[in-house]
Amino acid sequence: MSDNIRILKNENVTKITLTQVPDRPGIAAEIFGAVGDYGANIEFISAQSIGKGQSNVVFTIPECDVAKVVELLEPVKTKIGASKIKSESNIAIVSVIAQDMVSGTGMTGKIFTALAQIGVNIDMINSSLLSVSCVIDRKCLEDALNALNKAFSISD
Repeated sequence: MSDNIRILKNENVTKITLTQVPDRPGIAAEIFGAVGDYGANIEFISAQSIGKGQSNVVFTIPECDVAKVVELLEPVKTKIGASKIKSESNIAIVSVIAQDMVSGTGMTGKIFTALAQIGVNIDMINSSLLSVSCVIDRKCLEDALNALNKAFSISD
Protein backbone atom coordinates (compact mmCIF):
# COMPACT_ATOMS: atom_id res chain seq x y z
CA MET A 1 0.00 0.00 0.00
CA SER A 2 2.81 2.44 0.77
CA ASP A 3 4.16 2.52 -2.80
CA ASN A 4 1.78 5.26 -3.87
CA ILE A 5 1.44 7.11 -0.55
CA ARG A 6 3.54 10.10 0.46
CA ILE A 7 3.44 11.86 3.80
CA LEU A 8 4.70 15.43 3.77
CA LYS A 9 5.17 18.06 6.45
CA ASN A 10 5.43 21.80 6.57
CA GLU A 11 6.53 23.26 9.88
CA ASN A 12 7.31 26.74 8.59
CA VAL A 13 3.77 28.08 8.51
CA THR A 14 1.69 30.54 10.46
CA LYS A 15 -2.07 30.71 10.84
CA ILE A 16 -3.64 34.13 10.31
CA THR A 17 -7.16 34.83 11.60
CA LEU A 18 -9.29 37.84 10.79
CA THR A 19 -12.14 38.01 13.29
CA GLN A 20 -15.67 39.34 12.88
CA VAL A 21 -15.35 39.82 9.14
CA PRO A 22 -18.56 41.05 7.50
CA ASP A 23 -20.14 38.31 5.41
CA ARG A 24 -20.75 39.99 2.06
CA PRO A 25 -19.58 39.68 -1.56
CA GLY A 26 -16.08 40.94 -2.30
CA ILE A 27 -14.60 40.41 1.16
CA ALA A 28 -12.48 37.41 0.13
CA ALA A 29 -11.23 39.41 -2.87
CA GLU A 30 -10.15 42.26 -0.57
CA ILE A 31 -8.31 39.95 1.83
CA PHE A 32 -6.72 37.54 -0.59
CA GLY A 33 -6.13 40.15 -3.27
CA ALA A 34 -3.79 41.96 -0.86
CA VAL A 35 -2.04 38.73 0.14
CA GLY A 36 -1.82 37.58 -3.48
CA ASP A 37 -0.45 40.91 -4.69
CA TYR A 38 2.36 40.50 -2.18
CA GLY A 39 2.96 36.95 -3.45
CA ALA A 40 2.54 34.93 -0.25
CA ASN A 41 1.52 31.31 -0.77
CA ILE A 42 -1.73 30.36 0.95
CA GLU A 43 -2.07 26.68 1.75
CA PHE A 44 -5.35 26.64 3.70
CA ILE A 45 -8.37 28.91 3.78
CA SER A 46 -11.39 28.56 6.03
CA ALA A 47 -14.27 30.94 6.58
CA GLN A 48 -16.57 30.10 9.46
CA SER A 49 -19.83 31.89 10.10
CA ILE A 50 -20.09 33.25 13.63
CA GLY A 51 -23.63 34.60 13.15
CA LYS A 52 -25.07 38.09 12.77
CA GLY A 53 -23.65 38.39 9.24
CA GLN A 54 -20.07 37.83 10.33
CA SER A 55 -17.37 35.22 9.79
CA ASN A 56 -13.89 34.46 10.98
CA VAL A 57 -11.49 34.04 8.06
CA VAL A 58 -8.52 31.78 8.76
CA PHE A 59 -5.63 30.90 6.45
CA THR A 60 -2.02 29.75 6.56
CA ILE A 61 1.01 31.42 5.04
CA PRO A 62 4.76 30.81 5.17
CA GLU A 63 6.24 31.95 8.46
CA CYS A 64 8.68 34.26 6.69
CA ASP A 65 5.77 36.32 5.29
CA VAL A 66 3.87 36.98 8.53
CA ALA A 67 5.09 40.49 9.36
CA LYS A 68 4.51 41.79 5.83
CA VAL A 69 1.12 40.09 5.40
CA VAL A 70 -0.16 41.40 8.73
CA GLU A 71 1.08 44.87 7.77
CA LEU A 72 -0.71 44.64 4.41
CA LEU A 73 -3.91 43.40 6.02
CA GLU A 74 -4.19 46.22 8.60
CA PRO A 75 -5.72 48.70 6.12
CA VAL A 76 -7.85 45.89 4.62
CA LYS A 77 -9.16 45.04 8.12
CA THR A 78 -10.18 48.67 8.59
CA LYS A 79 -11.69 48.97 5.11
CA ILE A 80 -13.85 45.85 5.41
CA GLY A 81 -14.76 46.41 9.07
CA ALA A 82 -13.12 43.31 10.54
CA SER A 83 -12.37 43.29 14.26
CA LYS A 84 -8.86 41.89 14.68
CA ILE A 85 -5.92 40.15 13.00
CA LYS A 86 -4.28 37.35 14.98
CA SER A 87 -1.33 35.15 14.07
CA GLU A 88 -0.37 31.78 15.49
CA SER A 89 3.01 30.35 14.61
CA ASN A 90 3.16 27.17 16.68
CA ILE A 91 1.47 25.10 13.98
CA ALA A 92 2.49 22.61 11.33
CA ILE A 93 0.82 20.91 8.39
CA VAL A 94 0.93 17.19 7.79
CA SER A 95 -0.33 15.87 4.44
CA VAL A 96 -1.08 12.40 3.15
CA ILE A 97 -0.97 12.23 -0.64
CA ALA A 98 -2.11 9.20 -2.59
CA GLN A 99 -3.45 8.42 -6.04
CA ASP A 100 -6.32 6.35 -4.65
CA MET A 101 -7.44 8.63 -1.81
CA VAL A 102 -11.11 8.37 -2.80
CA SER A 103 -11.31 4.85 -4.21
CA GLY A 104 -13.04 3.31 -1.20
CA THR A 105 -9.82 2.40 0.58
CA GLY A 106 -10.78 4.10 3.85
CA MET A 107 -7.63 6.19 3.78
CA THR A 108 -9.25 9.30 5.24
CA GLY A 109 -10.55 7.35 8.21
CA LYS A 110 -7.08 5.86 8.73
CA ILE A 111 -5.55 9.32 8.84
CA PHE A 112 -7.93 10.66 11.47
CA THR A 113 -7.82 7.45 13.50
CA ALA A 114 -4.01 7.41 13.56
CA LEU A 115 -3.91 11.03 14.76
CA ALA A 116 -6.68 10.51 17.32
CA GLN A 117 -4.98 7.46 18.81
CA ILE A 118 -1.97 9.56 19.76
CA GLY A 119 -4.04 12.51 20.98
CA VAL A 120 -3.35 14.94 18.15
CA ASN A 121 -6.01 17.62 17.81
CA ILE A 122 -6.68 18.77 14.26
CA ASP A 123 -7.14 22.51 13.93
CA MET A 124 -7.97 22.66 10.21
CA ILE A 125 -8.53 20.08 7.46
CA ASN A 126 -8.09 20.48 3.72
CA SER A 127 -8.84 17.67 1.29
CA SER A 128 -8.77 17.05 -2.43
CA LEU A 129 -9.02 14.04 -4.71
CA LEU A 130 -5.37 13.23 -4.01
CA SER A 131 -4.65 14.46 -0.51
CA VAL A 132 -5.75 15.17 3.02
CA SER A 133 -3.84 17.84 4.93
CA CYS A 134 -4.22 18.75 8.59
CA VAL A 135 -3.08 21.79 10.55
CA ILE A 136 -1.87 20.59 13.94
CA ASP A 137 0.15 21.85 16.88
CA ARG A 138 3.81 21.97 15.84
CA LYS A 139 4.95 20.10 18.97
CA CYS A 140 2.89 17.09 17.80
CA LEU A 141 4.38 16.96 14.30
CA GLU A 142 6.95 14.19 14.77
CA ASP A 143 4.48 11.97 16.63
CA ALA A 144 1.91 12.60 13.89
CA LEU A 145 4.40 11.68 11.16
CA ASN A 146 5.36 8.49 13.00
CA ALA A 147 1.71 7.50 13.53
CA LEU A 148 0.83 8.10 9.87
CA ASN A 149 3.90 6.23 8.65
CA LYS A 150 2.88 3.31 10.85
CA ALA A 151 -0.78 3.45 9.77
CA PHE A 152 0.23 3.24 6.12
CA SER A 153 3.16 0.84 6.63
CA ILE A 154 5.73 3.33 5.41
CA SER A 155 9.25 2.83 6.67
CA ASP A 156 11.54 5.80 7.18
